Amino acid sequence: MQVFQPAVGGVPTYVAALARGLAERRWDVIVAGPGDAIGMHELREAGVRTEPIETQRSPQVRDRALAHELASIARDADVPLVHGHSSKASVLSALAARRAGIASVYTPHAWSFQMRHPLLVRAALAGTEAALTRMHEAVIAVCDAEAREARRWGVVREDQVRVVHTGLAADPPGPSRAPARAKIGVPDHEVLVAWIGRRGPQKRPEDLAAVARGLPPEATIAALGHGIADDPALAGSLRAAGVRVLEGVDAPTLLAAADVYALTSAWEGFALAVLEAMRAGLPVVAYDAGGVDEQVEDGGSGRIVDVGDTSAMARALSDLVVDPALRGRMGRRGRQVFEDRFTLERMLDGVEETYAGVLARVAA
Repeated sequence: MQVFQPAVGGVPTYVAALARGLAERRWDVIVAGPGDAIGMHELREAGVRTEPIETQRSPQVRDRALAHELASIARDADVPLVHGHSSKASVLSALAARRAGIASVYTPHAWSFQMRHPLLVRAALAGTEAALTRMHEAVIAVCDAEAREARRWGVVREDQVRVVHTGLAADPPGPSRAPARAKIGVPDHEVLVAWIGRRGPQKRPEDLAAVARGLPPEATIAALGHGIADDPALAGSLRAAGVRVLEGVDAPTLLAAADVYALTSAWEGFALAVLEAMRAGLPVVAYDAGGVDEQVEDGGSGRIVDVGDTSAMARALSDLVVDPALRGRMGRRGRQVFEDRFTLERMLDGVEETYAGVLARVAA
């Protein structure tokens, strides 16, 4: 049983891909998460059992009853293992597994103490994470950086953590380049820089305004993300700087139309959007957050700059805007790295091996 809490972003996308992949490998999978979350409808259509749950990231009185519900589902379906994704799901999956007498695994998708909080708050969050991880048989980190942070802050046992890099299906979805650019309305001469994220302190969409002002005139940034167009102040400041705030366009269409990808996250686990850009053959310019340096080869498949350095990002993007040969070379290298290291099949192999090891230890 896969359990998750965020309805948008990389976590539900990851869980949907994992669940479908495991089902195709003949695992019986149950996915418990927000009923309207990304991927839930597609999972139901694919025949994967889904259980809608309603909960918030912060602690709630109802969480105890919800853990009982999940334990009951696990017992009735004879589930041997629960896998929680994100800190809230860590609590729910650990409690449900304990009550059902089965094993549990946890994937944080960026630790809560990595967020830009004061040091004392981060220390308190690390203490909470440490208490939670002890309730799980294993922790699957989505990148080496996530595992290093866990060890540095003392929230896992050395023998408890396993790195399984996030992976994607090899073939990118969506239209080809010409129809995608026509749908967005991109002229032939324009170099399109794609940005995909959401409003909030993690993704830092507000940085795009300063970046856009430092780009050559033939370049345009197109921003697509949950909550951005709905925020008049944010959308207005971006548009005033020349950023296109997109609505009615999906991520595959934007990536198919784009020439370069930009990431402005203040913190990350292993950015799914970067993998999607690499799969689409786009060079990536990104802030140095989380496992980005495991994805992007600085100078090879893109450029990595310090978090918050909008001037450095604008310069790196400008180099790519004015040099189509460099864009092509870096984009091809990114696609090659993706094929070599970050496919869905490799991720599924690693997750299955972790599950098998946990179940064998529990049985023993």
